[in-house]
Amino acid sequence: MYALRDHTAAGVEDELSNPFRTLRLLDPEPPAGGATDRSHGVAVRRAAGRRCPDVVQAYASLDFAARTAGPAPGSISLARLASDPLGPGRLLLTGNEDLRRAVHRVAGRHAELAVVQSGDGQETLAYSRGPVLLAEEILATAYPALQPEAGRAWGKVASPSRP
Repeated sequence: MYALRDHTAAGVEDELSNPFRTLRLLDPEPPAGGATDRSHGVAVRRAAGRRCPDVVQAYASLDFAARTAGPAPGSISLARLASDPLGPGRLLLTGNEDLRRAVHRVAGRHAELAVVQSGDGQETLAYSRGPVLLAEEILATAYPALQPEAGRAWGKVASPSRP
């Protein structure tokens, strides 16, 4: 399912059925038995997250914060973001230092986001607005096609008018 297939047969369905290959998180290994062997092994790219855009890492961090710490403004430790089994560091295959640099760069461009030191000396990602809305805004600022329609507030879905 995740092995590299013939490029002539690749299509949208193939890309959707192989998300780890599409995201370049897995590399195909050459067949052990030569060209006639149709079996394929795969190798996990441990540092694949280094190519992940900063805004995507910040979005994933704020999404994780919203799911674990709640929807209100607050903070979450960078160590937890990097090491939690369901955190963005583990899921995006991003190392602690790479995730730290990415959120620092994004926080430098967004006033509602900051990386601060907690009382015990650990770095935390602090957000002064709800993490879901802030995450959407950060992503939409980087990718203008995602910006909401005029007159629509961040995070609110417009409901169709009913006759």
